[in-house]
Amino acid sequence: MVIDLSDALGAPLRERNVIMLAAGYAPMHLEEEPGHVSFEIDRALQRMLRQHEPFPAIVMGRTWNFFASNDAAPSFFGRFVNLASRPSPRNLLHLALDPDGLRPFSEGFDEIARSLLQRVRREAVGGLLDEPSRTLLSELTAYRPESQPLAAGRNDGLPVIPRSRSVCTQPSIRSRNAP
Repeated sequence: MVIDLSDALGAPLRERNVIMLAAGYAPMHLEEEPGHVSFEIDRALQRMLRQHEPFPAIVMGRTWNFFASNDAAPSFFGRFVNLASRPSPRNLLHLALDPDGLRPFSEGFDEIARSLLQRVRREAVGGLLDEPSRTLLSELTAYRPESQPLAAGRNDGLPVIPRSRSVCTQPSIRSRNAP
């Protein structure tokens, strides 16, 4: 029942461990140090990244920092943003919400921003907002002052809208380098 409730809530794995302990059970999910995974997991991730070519794919940590990517990812993001000017490790949320990042190329930015910020808050389920998450939220909300609230609208938690659900035929992101 505890596992089913965690699934229904969409609780992140780290918080599922907290829930399991609170219910009197042992944690179910091994917690790795950030950026350090077992050899088997690393091999599986590298294979998935290679298999995703020619499409961009990235592996992120729980605070949305890039840990690894395939060759197509920097090529894709580099069409919109000067990646060399970004601090390392790069963060997908900063890249997406920064006015000097992908924001100018994002159609429906308010919906995207609202969805991403709600997801970050949801990942801090149970009020477990650690210092890295708190700092990240603070930095992200600084891109959009509270005096400019995000417009109300549909939110399904997706950072992108699949073409099949969109009523327009134009792509959601426009490139600086596109003709």
